[in-house]
Amino acid sequence: MTTATTTEPRYLLLLGSNSSPERKLDLAVAGLRRRFEGLQLSQREQSRAREGGDAPDYINQAALIRSELAPAALKLALRELEKDLGRRRPSPDPLLCPIDIDLIAQIEPRPVAFAPEDLADPVARRLCGELIGDLLPVLRGL
Repeated sequence: MTTATTTEPRYLLLLGSNSSPERKLDLAVAGLRRRFEGLQLSQREQSRAREGGDAPDYINQAALIRSELAPAALKLALRELEKDLGRRRPSPDPLLCPIDIDLIAQIEPRPVAFAPEDLADPVARRLCGELIGDLLPVLRGL
């Protein structure tokens, strides 16, 4: 774990699971807490699976972290955490996702959207909005 300073970038993440979702989100949050500083969390919210059909609903949560990692390295670290929690790519069952941790944006030192399309989802907007408030429209416009 790194020691956070106010100069470390702050990143917005979106977490989701539809396979033992509460347990997997608890484990993901614990993993984020071990690896990063400044963890802030939104409430959790249920959403329909994009896969449709018989796919179970997701439980989603937004998170803010501080990290000295560059975005590409942070994405790799998040993929490693997903793997530690049972995520396999490609998935053996395309309807189930044990854990998904998406890097949505850098919030500080300047806003940079990495996945603005994820903010098109109303659940994602609400959860992310809890943590970043007035910056949400800025990210959607980038």
